[in-house]
Amino acid sequence: MKIQLVFIPSPGIGHLRSTVELAKRLVRSDDRLWITVIIIPYPSISDDDVETTYIASLTTASQDRLNYEAISVANQPTDYQEPTQVYIEKQKPQVRDVVARIFHSTGVDSPRVAGFVVDMFCSSMIDVVNEFGVPCYMVYTSNATCLGITLHIQRMFDEKKYDVSELEDSVNELEFPFLTRPYPVKCLPDFFTSKDWLAFFLAQARCFRKMKEQKISAFAMVEELGLAVQIRKFFRGDMLVGGMEIVTTVDIERAVRCVMENDSEVRNRVKEMAEKCHVASMDGGSSQVALQKFIQDVTENVV
Repeated sequence: MKIQLVFIPSPGIGHLRSTVELAKRLVRSDDRLWITVIIIPYPSISDDDVETTYIASLTTASQDRLNYEAISVANQPTDYQEPTQVYIEKQKPQVRDVVARIFHSTGVDSPRVAGFVVDMFCSSMIDVVNEFGVPCYMVYTSNATCLGITLHIQRMFDEKKYDVSELEDSVNELEFPFLTRPYPVKCLPDFFTSKDWLAFFLAQARCFRKMKEQKISAFAMVEELGLAVQIRKFFRGDMLVGGMEIVTTVDIERAVRCVMENDSEVRNRVKEMAEKCHVASMDGGSSQVALQKFIQDVTENVV
């Protein structure tokens, strides 16, 4: 039996590339899988930019089992300033049209749609998915700690009316049930404590909870693995509105030298993690096992 999955990556070259590589790996892992990747591009300033070129290469590389559908954003201004979540909401009608075409491909040999895999920043697309009555999975491209913090902050807000954007100066730490020790408030990313952005992340967390069994790919951050070199003790700044601390060339040079030293702890950890990643991706490794479990779940829930 042929099984169709529909992937919806977030706009932007970083999330798109990783989603495409995941789709390729799944297709190679099981001959029953057919995947359509619905691409939501940002309005391009130039036809020569990296994202436009990459999307063009994908659409021309479509094949029977791995197909790419780029929706049109030709009528949208290239100098837009709206937040990503607003932009994603505006693309729902076009995404719905593409999904409808996939569902209406009812040839004798057509694959059956078994589910959707949406990017963490496209989680609101679950509203479109629910219209077609199939499971919705999620690719979470950040780390497990960030996911846990997001979900717990949302639960505190909804169930206990606790708003982390209104923390008093006397509150120095927060307790999270999945951490072994209290988390310093000053280490919380600004988007959790910002009135302007907290609502978005709360809505995002609520969408996460609607996903099919929370099938999430949670990548450990290099900082947690000890692979990062400290440039600033506490990194603060609202990346979403452009307020960032400037790092000097001296700081960057010092950090690079720490990594390049032959006997540095960071360099040794990088080598160790590279070997572990290689083992994980081999037959029987944890990465391969996780992919097989995902495929099994998908096949068992074919409508």
